[in-house]
This record gives sequence, structure tokens and C-alpha cells, in this order.
Amino acid sequence: MPCSRNLAAQIAREKEAKKLADLLAKKKAREDAIRKLESYLASGKVNVGKTAQGEIGFLGWNKADRLGFCDACAVNALKLKGSIAFTSALARARIVSAVEIAGGKH
Repeated sequence: MPCSRNLAAQIAREKEAKKLADLLAKKKAREDAIRKLESYLASGKVNVGKTAQGEIGFLGWNKADRLGFCDACAVNALKLKGSIAFTSALARARIVSAVEIAGGKH
């Protein structure tokens, strides 16, 4: 029978490994959601526009594909990624200024 001290350490390591695996799975899912949004923007299925509150929004991006992303977070993720599809969709929209992009609300 293994020593309870060794067993406790092993259980702790397994819990940490599971937490890390869960975090990595969530990160991958969020990256996939942004990639999917990019493809929707490129194909025209989703468009950039203004929400009822006057903020940048993604028109046609359904809740199931969002995975918890608000529009402002998605804008920031696409900007950080340097997304050409987002830049093109933004240019097509012609309603959004750089000031509005920088001041996105969460």
C-alpha cells in the first residue's frame, strides 16, 4: 500500500494537471471561436456594425459561436491578431472610427 504522503502528493499533481488541461482546452476553444469569426467576416456571414448602444458590434454572430466573447473582447482579440478579415470588414462598414475602436466597452 502506498504511503499516504506520496498518495496525497500524487493526487495534488493530478489535480494541477487537470486544471492545466482544462485551461488549455478553454484557450483552444476561444482561439477556434475567433478563427470562426474571422472566417464569417471574410465570407460576409457576419458584418461589423454599431450596436444599439453605439459600440462596435458583430451583426450576425450568434450566441452559440461566441463562447462568452463580448463584442469588445472579440474586437481586441482580432486587433491583437492583426486580422485582415476584421480590417476589411471594418473598412466595408465605414461607420467606425479609430476612436470608437480604442474606446470599446467591455
